[in-house]
Amino acid sequence: SLLLLSLNSAVHFRYNSTSFVQRAGDYCWPIRLNTTWTSTSRVECAIRCLQSYKDSCKCFVYSRETSLCTPCSGLTANLTYFTDDGDVYLVDSCSLYPDFSYHNYSSGTATVYAAFYSNNLTYAQAEDTCRCMKAQLFVAKSWEKFLVFASMADSALEYWIGLDDREQEGNFVWADGQEINSSLESRMFATDQPDNGDYGPENCVYKLKSGADENPVLNDGFCDLHLPYVCEKPQC
Repeated sequence: SLLLLSLNSAVHFRYNSTSFVQRAGDYCWPIRLNTTWTSTSRVECAIRCLQSYKDSCKCFVYSRETSLCTPCSGLTANLTYFTDDGDVYLVDSCSLYPDFSYHNYSSGTATVYAAFYSNNLTYAQAEDTCRCMKAQLFVAKSWEKFLVFASMADSALEYWIGLDDREQEGNFVWADGQEINSSLESRMFATDQPDNGDYGPENCVYKLKSGADENPVLNDGFCDLHLPYVCEKPQC
């Protein structure tokens, strides 16, 4: 059985119990399975993907210009998998995003479902990449959750997290729209930070590099810096 409809300019269709939706955004890419074939339509492409790969068929790329159909097993923000030769249709499920994994800290109860990326992007680009993965930049609204981040983050790297004061100077807001707790702000930021800098507005927050035995601390910086970043999704 097949249902095909258009909703808010995005194409949705269902084959048996599996629903596909056209990908929105160009900041994440399909992980291709090792085959390509010709299909007369995206519907035929979806059916063959499901019949050939069953649960491993999490998405597919279909080109209306060439009629080429390429099945894929998930989405990633790893640029190695970049493709621009067709529209991407996907099954929105936890297993679609293999970059993400669960992280815990031994002395706390917080659990984080996150992906750490080492490629360098501006703050806005990192936001767009996380959104493409149905995620947001990492939000640490408790000290326990911050310790999870501390235990998993590479101490030699600086990472964008989901905290900024772009709307109002000095009023730091998490990526989910909630203001940071003042006591948590003073605990997380480095000494004498945030300071908004000496050469212009520093409105976006990142983790500073830290020593092997130190917890990471935060700093406000220019939003057009190119840094690694951390995306976070709701737990599945």
